[in-house]
Amino acid sequence: MNRYFADGGWLLDAKESESRRIEDHISNLLDRLCPSWSTFQQLGEEYDACISCFIDTTRVETITLPADLVERISALYARMWTEVVLYEEDDQPEETVS
Repeated sequence: MNRYFADGGWLLDAKESESRRIEDHISNLLDRLCPSWSTFQQLGEEYDACISCFIDTTRVETITLPADLVERISALYARMWTEVVLYEEDDQPEETVS
């Protein structure tokens, strides 16, 4: 039996970057997509493509993206969604090691 799903997605984790700047994480992820860039562009044209960023932080900062990075996201025909969770210093979740 064939099954068709209305929604789907992939998760790419930016943990390999030592930088704390969001633009470095997004640039790193876009660089990882480069080998299959045309495929991702095609998916973005045909489907509702979205890049989601989840930021856990203990301090309030201004989030800005340089124009060249916004152009790269736009080239994927994707929209970008960002969620920021602000923690108190002692409330921040501990990282788990697997």
